[in-house]
Amino acid sequence: MQIYEAFEQSSLKLVINTYIYQIAPVRNKLTAISSDDIISFFDPVTLQTLSGDSGRHVHPNVTCLSTGGTEDDDVFTAGRDGMVRSWDWRTPRISLKFPAGSSPLLSLALDLPSHRLATGAELTQSQAKVQLWYQDSIFAVISSKLRLDIGTTGLLRNLSWTRADFKKLSFHPLVRNRLLSGSTDGLLNVYDIEISNEEEALVQVMNHGSSIAHAGYLPDQQIFALSHDEVLSIYPPSAPEDPDGGLSPSNFGDLRPILGCDYCVDLLVSGNNATLAAGSHNRQQVNLVSLSCQPNWVIDVDQQIQLHGGHGEDIVRSTYVDFSVRIPPAEL
Repeated sequence: MQIYEAFEQSSLKLVINTYIYQIAPVRNKLTAISSDDIISFFDPVTLQTLSGDSGRHVHPNVTCLSTGGTEDDDVFTAGRDGMVRSWDWRTPRISLKFPAGSSPLLSLALDLPSHRLATGAELTQSQAKVQLWYQDSIFAVISSKLRLDIGTTGLLRNLSWTRADFKKLSFHPLVRNRLLSGSTDGLLNVYDIEISNEEEALVQVMNHGSSIAHAGYLPDQQIFALSHDEVLSIYPPSAPEDPDGGLSPSNFGDLRPILGCDYCVDLLVSGNNATLAAGSHNRQQVNLVSLSCQPNWVIDVDQQIQLHGGHGEDIVRSTYVDFSVRIPPAEL
């Protein structure tokens, strides 16, 4: 085991008893949404909020955010008001906003190269839906030093209807026509967003068996699903003629006894790196555990990293790992 010691700590100027929902990279900064409906932008090394950024109210009951990572300046947020908003960290003004229906929004995904945005709704009046949007960005010169993205957005199509909340959406990072959804009925759906027919656009269905908390793509179009009861499975892509999947998934079962944790925060993917983040109330720590393919997927519990002091009295809701930075750890 390796131990990483905390060298910075920050409250992001949030009021007391506020907790952070999600953090994500934006250009060379980090952004976070919190329970007081504030979006914050801060330095990833010092954790200090950016100069002039005192926090911006985003939505009544903000639920999720999505960014273009280190390649873009905009952050998209959604909330229970059914609105989608875009924020540029360089200015306090809203770049874009539009209503995405009357239902509360629970999930959001952005594909920057194609200017596509997907939204997932809460179950309302016996139905919930995934919708695909297109952002046609134009540039307006605000000053000689700053350009602000001002976009117009239109609904491309409804991709799916179901009787469960859509908790997770993810575009494939390389195969641009693939979108993944995960919902509280345990179903994972893969869509070909280039197909206009709703039924034909659904190209793969997987039943995880319990409510989806996190889902996303691993290398070679493989899909991971992590449920609210901490069960992990990895699914192979299906052939076009077999949308229900002909290959068996890798089932890891309940991760709590495997990782010695109380809960899983997320599974973080960057290129060929996959890392499980796991939290423990009793030990008040967060561990990062490598997930590697050799050629079958294996959880390498002997090579885990302990984030000493990374857990307080509350649960950890989000983690971000910069895989490009290597810090010499202490050995245990």
